[in-house]
Amino acid sequence: MFLPPSLRLTHARPNVPLTRVPIPASAGCPDWQSGEKKDLKWRVICAGVEKLIEEQGLKAEDVMLWVDWQSIYQDDKEEKMKGVRSLIKYATLSDYMLVPTEEEGLDPHGQGWGPSLIPGYGTRGWCRVEYFIFSLAAEMRGRKAQLNGRYSAVPGTGVELYGIKRDGSLHPYPKVAVHGVRAHAVGQLPSQGALSNPNDKALVQALEDTMIDAYVPVIVERECKAGAGGRADLTAKMICDSHVGALCEAVNKYEVKELYIGSNQLGDAGAEAIAAMLRTNRSLTSLIMQNNPIRAAGAEAIVAMLRTNRSLTELRMDTYELGAARNTVEKALGEAGMVRDDRGTWIQSVS
Repeated sequence: MFLPPSLRLTHARPNVPLTRVPIPASAGCPDWQSGEKKDLKWRVICAGVEKLIEEQGLKAEDVMLWVDWQSIYQDDKEEKMKGVRSLIKYATLSDYMLVPTEEEGLDPHGQGWGPSLIPGYGTRGWCRVEYFIFSLAAEMRGRKAQLNGRYSAVPGTGVELYGIKRDGSLHPYPKVAVHGVRAHAVGQLPSQGALSNPNDKALVQALEDTMIDAYVPVIVERECKAGAGGRADLTAKMICDSHVGALCEAVNKYEVKELYIGSNQLGDAGAEAIAAMLRTNRSLTSLIMQNNPIRAAGAEAIVAMLRTNRSLTELRMDTYELGAARNTVEKALGEAGMVRDDRGTWIQSVS
């Protein structure tokens, strides 16, 4: 079992051994060295690991730690890639991931926005890479959060990713919900995070794309299978146009009735493919697809589909970013029996 307190320590020297006591400043340790915060990071890590062992009922002697303590080598491309590959390997082998903080409280919005709001950590591109890979890999292995509210999850379910608060208590981030479009102030994807070396942008983007393309088909298949004959919730799962073929195949295969695909990255091509599927699909009765970057061509394809599809009884979509085509599309939506709710979203309820 691996249990990695995930640290991005950019000043540690190479080949510094881990010990059971705080590492002194002379060894390159970027921890507090004096005052009331002396060795705070070390103390927070110890408290968090002990809390996790207690809460999960683990045997301390069976727990293995991987601490992301030293920086990835930056000056040699080959050595740098070795470091990146090792980070990915450790992240995917780990059962738990802990992020130490100095905060007394974390995530004022509950568990909804995820680690991107962790101060000093969540906005950084490479930090996002590590928790992004860990979280997606965990959910692909079946670590799905069972929700007991909009944001909170049933304890013991979901991704085992935690922020350690200053007192050693753990704040869970149990679900994968990445809003890459119209997100909370800043997009939550790794490629949208801050990078000290701008040249890393292409590498971070490539890692992100590879992980998403591995993740989405697995989650689409799993959620549609679990929702066979009922509801499949794929909200904020980073689905883009290239994944729609797998999505439509799964919806048809498992005869999904209610499909939630809001807050993804679906554009016109994705909307057109979904509209084409709905010309013959007769199982889907509810399609929720707000907050996707669908423009005029995609919206018009959906409207055209409504003229022949008589199975769909509920449709939610946005029109406020359609530009010059907005009036035409909205008129057609009205003629198709749709009305706009108080949030500006068009809803169809065909009887």
